[in-house]
Amino acid sequence: MKLTKLINENDAIVGVITTVLIIGLMIAVLTVINVSYVPQWVEKEEAKHMELVATQIGKLKSIMDFQSNIDRYTSFTNYVTLGRNEIPFFEPQRTYGSLKIVSNQTTMEIEENGSNTFSFTSGGIQFSFKNNVFVDQTYIIEAGAYILSQSDENGIKGPPPILIESYDGNISIIFINISCMSSRNQIAGIGTYPVFTGVTDIIDHVTYNNVTNITVFTNYPRAWYHVFNNSFRNKLAEYEPGERGYDIIEENNHVQVRFYDPENQYYTVSVREAKISVQIAWGLLG
Repeated sequence: MKLTKLINENDAIVGVITTVLIIGLMIAVLTVINVSYVPQWVEKEEAKHMELVATQIGKLKSIMDFQSNIDRYTSFTNYVTLGRNEIPFFEPQRTYGSLKIVSNQTTMEIEENGSNTFSFTSGGIQFSFKNNVFVDQTYIIEAGAYILSQSDENGIKGPPPILIESYDGNISIIFINISCMSSRNQIAGIGTYPVFTGVTDIIDHVTYNNVTNITVFTNYPRAWYHVFNNSFRNKLAEYEPGERGYDIIEENNHVQVRFYDPENQYYTVSVREAKISVQIAWGLLG
C-alpha cells in the first residue's frame, strides 16, 4: 500500500511540474511576441492608416483646388478616417484622431511699389493623429497648401496653385480662403467622417504691379519655403547683385519672397481668391 501511494504522489508532482513548465513556456512565447513582434505589427498597421489618411486628405486638397479654379459655386463631400482599432488580444490601445477647423491661421501679404500692402487671410483644416508606435502626424490644409507636420519638422505634400506664366514673370496665385461653415469646428474619435466643402465666393484675379515682396505668415515656414522655392526655381531668375531676380527668406513665423530689379519694375502678381466654407459632422465634439 505504501508503494502504491508513493507512485501516485510522484505522478501528481510530475503533472504539476509539467503544467508549470507549459505555463512558463506560454508566458515566454507571449513575452517574445509582445516585445519583438507586436510593436512591428502595430507600427505597420499605423503606417497603413497614415497612408490611407494621407490619400484621403490629398483628395480633399485636390477637390478644393478644383473648386477654386472654376467659376461655379460647387460643393463636395469627402471622407476622412480618424483613428484605428486595436489589434485584438495583443494591443489593447486604440489610435485616436482629431479634425479641427481653425480661423486666421495663414496670412499672405503682397507689397506693391515698396509702399502699399494688401492682405489675404485664411483659416485652416488640421488632422492630428496620436499613434502608439509610429511617429505622430498632423496634416494641415491652409491657403491651398497641403502640409505634413511631425514634431518640430514640417514639409509640403501638395503646393497651392501658383503659376509662373513666363520667364519675364507674371505670377498667378490662387489663394484658398478657408472658413468654418458652422459652430461645429472640431471632432475626435474613431471612424470615418464626412468633410463638406462649399464655395461661397470667388474674387477673380486682382492684379498688383511692381510687387517687391510676398510674405506668408504661418506656423509652418519650412513648408512654405519649399512652396515658393519649388514654384519659382528654374522659372524666375534667382537674385544676383545688379540683376533682376528673387530671394526667399525663412523666419520663425513667416516666409518672405523678395524681388529685386535695378529698373524698379519688379514683377506683376495676380491673385484669385476662392472662399471655401468647410463643415464636419458626427463624432465626439470638442
